[in-house]
Amino acid sequence: MKIVLDTNILISAFVFRGKASAVFDHCALREELFVSQWILDELAQKLRFKFSIKEHDILEMLSLIAEKSTFVQPHTVLPSVCRDSDDNYILQLTESVQADFLITGDKDLLVLDTYQGARIVAPAQFLDILEAKMGLDDV
Repeated sequence: MKIVLDTNILISAFVFRGKASAVFDHCALREELFVSQWILDELAQKLRFKFSIKEHDILEMLSLIAEKSTFVQPHTVLPSVCRDSDDNYILQLTESVQADFLITGDKDLLVLDTYQGARIVAPAQFLDILEAKMGLDDV
């Protein structure tokens, strides 16, 4: 499956662990992850200024994400669907790669339910889908 992880999922995966971490780990090993420069830049900025993560650790996280993901320069027109204009960059990547899933914790995105054929789900919902689809007990 083609997967886009919103920045907030990447932050949660690396800073807080939990379900977001399980989602990242599964997708990094078994799915096609896609990332854009916009996501990497936003991630670095939030880790640096909101969470005071050391630069060395940020570079390690970015390196791991880059290693496990396909970097894409979105080619579609930037949509204007979301109240928060930053969310439109996530939707643009989702559309550009024809993603199957956009995984996010952002209520403004979750309320959309789908976008250009991609299901928009929270981490727990994605893990439930995996369990139902593949019978994975330890995703």
